Amino acid sequence: MQLTQTIIQFNQLKRIEIGNTKGKAMSQAIVTIEAEFTQAVEKFMLIDYDVMDIEKKQFADDFFQFRQRTKEQERRLASILSQSFDDCDTLVGKFKLLESFDGLLQREIIHDELEKKQQTLLELFKADVK
Repeated sequence: MQLTQTIIQFNQLKRIEIGNTKGKAMSQAIVTIEAEFTQAVEKFMLIDYDVMDIEKKQFADDFFQFRQRTKEQERRLASILSQSFDDCDTLVGKFKLLESFDGLLQREIIHDELEKKQQTLLELFKADVK
């Protein structure tokens, strides 16, 4: 289940395109992360042993390595999202950026990074209301 959910969430990277001044560089970084993730999935899918054999411990090791790679990619995505968030100069732009990362916002590392931006969103919203 965790593997399937991760693949579904990371497949959303194919549709993300970031604007603003750093948009081109950030979008290219996302393309790179998506390609690396695809390679990691393909490598993981090439395992040549029976994953249902509970006597074999190799699956646990392979899955751990896959999760470690995924967490590193999440950290990079969180950094890109944070930088892009700071680069957006309007409240609408910030919300559109968050919307484009919708499914990935549930990932723990990315979610934790965005919690730091919550106060900024509230302040911008208050300014827009005034």
